[in-house]
Amino acid sequence: MSSWSPCLQKGWELRLWFGDITESGYSNIYLDNIKEPFELEVLSEKGCVNNEKNHIQVRANEKTDFNLEIKLLTTKGKILIGKVVFITEEFVEYGHLFRPVICEGKKVGKLEVGYILFNAFKSEVDEPIHIDLKNKIISHRGFGATNRNIIKNSVVIENTLNAFFTSSRHHTDFIEFDVQLTLDKIPIIHHDFWLQLKTTDFLGHPQVIRVPVNKLTYEQIRKLQPIVLDHNYYEEYLKSHKISLHTSTTHPTSVDDSAFVDRLKKQDELELAIAQLLKVDPNSSIYEFKEFDEEGMIKSKKSTKKVSEFQSNFPTLAELLQMVPEEVGFDIEIKYWNCPEEGRILGYMERNEYLNRILQDIFAYGKNRKIFFSSFDPDTIALLNKKQMKYPIAFLTEGKFDNRIVDTRRHSLLNGINFALRHQIMGIVCNAKAILEEPKLVELAHEKGLIVITYGDENDDLEIAKKQYSIGVDSLCTNRVVDIGLQITKTKLN
Repeated sequence: MSSWSPCLQKGWELRLWFGDITESGYSNIYLDNIKEPFELEVLSEKGCVNNEKNHIQVRANEKTDFNLEIKLLTTKGKILIGKVVFITEEFVEYGHLFRPVICEGKKVGKLEVGYILFNAFKSEVDEPIHIDLKNKIISHRGFGATNRNIIKNSVVIENTLNAFFTSSRHHTDFIEFDVQLTLDKIPIIHHDFWLQLKTTDFLGHPQVIRVPVNKLTYEQIRKLQPIVLDHNYYEEYLKSHKISLHTSTTHPTSVDDSAFVDRLKKQDELELAIAQLLKVDPNSSIYEFKEFDEEGMIKSKKSTKKVSEFQSNFPTLAELLQMVPEEVGFDIEIKYWNCPEEGRILGYMERNEYLNRILQDIFAYGKNRKIFFSSFDPDTIALLNKKQMKYPIAFLTEGKFDNRIVDTRRHSLLNGINFALRHQIMGIVCNAKAILEEPKLVELAHEKGLIVITYGDENDDLEIAKKQYSIGVDSLCTNRVVDIGLQITKTKLN
């Protein structure tokens, strides 16, 4: 990038993407009857331009300073083919724009450009911290993932302070967890975008509904307590009532509706609702609101049990950074919708504001802790890379094609590696299945200077974990912290 600083220290940056470079030009620029190679020249009245062929960056002091003129010139002779004009109001958070290429009042082609807007997080540049991620224990969701209903892999509930302290006592190198914002912009630790809540409808009938985390305040969320469920009981419940799953509904907004065959007693209705939900998603966690008094005691006629802050199911990011010993590293996954339609439906906060709020707590309380970021959302990765240089970043990817995922940057392991190289980040965190299917790509990633970490159920199998290390995987994120950590990394866990 020559003298162009990769970190944005003030103002705004507009990043333009014109597709892959082809022999005659760009895959997203189509010219009528013109076959010779061409190049782009971007002019900005108030902005500073950095032209990297198919990637063009424009920096300006204000978000309103992005009036651009794009000229298409022949590579030889610099003869004008045509030009396109964009006005600043057209650029929102991110998206695609289409324009005709005009020369002397006539259309000579068309142009498609993808773009994303960044704003600066802080003015000073921090010294990057060095993190050794070779042969490290990365503990998944605290001390291993659980579904909060039946504990499978861990002796403590996932993503609680207790889980983090347990991991610390076992000398875990890094702890992985997910961060997202509540309605009142508090960064909390929770894996799912949704919460399953036990409540009643307007007639008083019990129901279980799904509510997005970003639609509840932190005060509301902290009052939620998980309902302990017996999956075997509910499986038998469905069988005994001869009820089959309505397969057309994979993600119900409510599991208490008119489609259920019989309405018996209110308790039966609730049991049926829960049974149906668990049939659809066995890992569902169901919560109910509990009233607390001023001393943190649950208000109940039968009990005055105090809920320890260490058992809280929704610790804040600030709490973790201040309370977990600093020698424990953090793998912070930033949760953000990678599907634009779902994000708009949920009314998700704009990325810049969302990330700046999370970074605010990290830079306030992170101190010298070893931290690296990860996210399944490629644009979140790009923004993190522009907003700060202190903490390294890894791209989270399934590494395989999934028709539920529209973003092609997540469609293959090779796409993930190329994305990491393009944005000059630390490496990738990918599904172990993808690595096992294409082991040679680990060597390719290492040749390019990238680290490779894996996640997934395969990392809870000792033999598969050993196989991954044998093909060069740097570290594993696992639920079986003690077993895998002891056997694979040869680290003594106390």
